[in-house]
Amino acid sequence: MSKRYGVVRTDRLGDVILTLPTASAIKRAEPDAEVFFVVRRYAAPLLRGNPFVDRVVVAEDLFEGTGLWERVRRIRALRLDVAFLVYPRFALASAFRLAGVPVRVGSGYRWYSFLFNRKVYEHRKDAKRHELEYNLALLERVGVPVETGVDNVEFGLRPAPDAVESVRRILAERGVEEGAALIGMHPGSGGSAADLPIERFATLARRVAESLPVRVVVTGAEGERPLAARLAETSNRAIDLAGALSLSELVALIDGCAVFVANSTGPLHIAAALGKAVVGFYPTFAAASKERWGPYGSKRAVLEPTSEGEGAERDMASVDLDAAFVEIEKFYNLSEFHRDKESSRQSGLSE
Repeated sequence: MSKRYGVVRTDRLGDVILTLPTASAIKRAEPDAEVFFVVRRYAAPLLRGNPFVDRVVVAEDLFEGTGLWERVRRIRALRLDVAFLVYPRFALASAFRLAGVPVRVGSGYRWYSFLFNRKVYEHRKDAKRHELEYNLALLERVGVPVETGVDNVEFGLRPAPDAVESVRRILAERGVEEGAALIGMHPGSGGSAADLPIERFATLARRVAESLPVRVVVTGAEGERPLAARLAETSNRAIDLAGALSLSELVALIDGCAVFVANSTGPLHIAAALGKAVVGFYPTFAAASKERWGPYGSKRAVLEPTSEGEGAERDMASVDLDAAFVEIEKFYNLSEFHRDKESSRQSGLSE
């Protein structure tokens, strides 16, 4: 009889993205297994069409507006054999324990770790490996073999066809020609990391828009609209889409970009999971470093502060923008958009 695995990750978008490879690893080891993913409602669109996830469970449907025993009843109804509490919280751990889930995997370093019967003893804050690899390590506690490395993990992230069509219409309405090369830029991070100062990001956006045959598309949440506006106003070849896209549409937009440029934030991880070329800006202190939170992909460049001295790891203003532009230009020149333009140019010359 096939097992049912529950992967519980109820925090932010980037965290969910970096947990997706657990599903593909389970399916690789046990093709008949069922994988349930428990995420917050706003993150659920990331699981649409994922070939490795059998059911998406919205955390609010389990926990909000219900008493403890109703929560327990709803979890019990999932009939899980194994639950991985990737983002451990007492309320989650106690509910899954009371629901009688036979195997519960979680950190051994919480005061409530007695609620788990498979414990992992790793301090993630030490950043000895990548967050994605910490997540995969949970599977080893129940005998699921895992492989790490960008050539071995699969995210299963897919742009939804209806979202692709919607983004096509949105871009056309804003005057973006069909087939235009897009460079995505996301200047905020929702406070999850130290950011490249907006003045510096705007300088980079202007240089990209003026130097490359691309349209710069600026993204952001509703609360990041002032940041996005600063970038978009630098050039008439920049388009401000902050607050204008659903999460599914954001995934579809990113999938259509030649390069995606961002601070350490969820959309950067979305881009890397889609196999896009990414340029990220990261501080050097361990809790937010590229070693733990960098984009997990083969086409990536990470820029860090270059200043020296006390506190330099937080001085994001010293990130080398010339180096950032070189990486963006390099990735653009390797993209299909550049190849298509070169092919058209050569074809025109031969006529």
